[in-house]
Amino acid sequence: MRGGGGLATLVIVAGCATAPYTHRGQLILVSPEEETKLGAQAYQQVLAKSRLDSRPVVVAPVEAVGRRLAAAADQPRYEWRFAVIDDPKQQNAF
Repeated sequence: MRGGGGLATLVIVAGCATAPYTHRGQLILVSPEEETKLGAQAYQQVLAKSRLDSRPVVVAPVEAVGRRLAAAADQPRYEWRFAVIDDPKQQNAF
């Protein structure tokens, strides 16, 4: 039993990192490459099932806020895209 607990502790400690802005500890179990891949897959799945709103009056503010958030995130390796889903039952942007 003790070996399993030690292994679990090792996995948890190995996955720990410090968040860049808050400097708080965080547990990282997925590599940045895997995170990017999963995000791209989720984005494509949502887009495949959704109708996008293309009205400039709706899309422009979302893109403006999105660009500001992307700049503040300081993650140039990410490919930032912004889309507004046209669904009267929920307000959603991706």
